[in-house]
This record gives sequence, C-alpha cells and structure tokens, in this order.
Amino acid sequence: MEAAARHVATATIGSKATTCRPLAVAVDTSRASTVTVQVTCTARLSDLGFLGLPGTKRISTRAVEVIDRYRGG
Repeated sequence: MEAAARHVATATIGSKATTCRPLAVAVDTSRASTVTVQVTCTARLSDLGFLGLPGTKRISTRAVEVIDRYRGG
C-alpha cells in the first residue's frame, strides 16, 4: 500500500508543469482503517509562466483516505 501511494503521488506531481524538487512523500498506514499521505516539495516560482517570479516556495499538503476493505484496497 505504501509503494502504491508513493507511486501515485510521484506520478501526479510529475505530470504537472511545475518543477517540484526535492519531492518527499510520507505514507502512514498505522491505522487499520485509513492511509495518510503527506507530500512536500520545493517549487520554482519561475514555472508559473508569465508572472516571472524569482525564487522558490516550499509546498506541503496532506490527505487522509478511508480504506475500503470490501473493495480489496
């Protein structure tokens, strides 16, 4: 389950136009009924297109999902 969560987070971030490095993905499956994923990275502000902003911004987000044991995942 942890590997799948890391794969989805990495693929989703990688499909966006913004460069997000380094990318850190933390997965918590310590509770039997949920999985929590924390994604943190540093984005280049120059990737925002016409704004032309210098520098970088650290971005972090967290998601908690209920595991549906009747659907096998």
